[in-house]
Amino acid sequence: MLKYGRIRAIRKTTDGRYAIAYSIPNAAERSHGYLVGRYVHIATGYPAIRFLPDLQKYRHDTGDFISVV
Repeated sequence: MLKYGRIRAIRKTTDGRYAIAYSIPNAAERSHGYLVGRYVHIATGYPAIRFLPDLQKYRHDTGDFISVV
């Protein structure tokens, strides 16, 4: 099984399994779900920078992509 998305939380259960809360960002809607399994392989990928919406607006309005306020 393969799922693309963002891991929100991982917890180990009392019986040794893992419970994982995840979300899959989508243009139309955001999907959330849970997985439970004994073995989990997580590939983190490249950590991209995520700017807050107000900073994105500032960068778009001013064209300043060098300095961060």
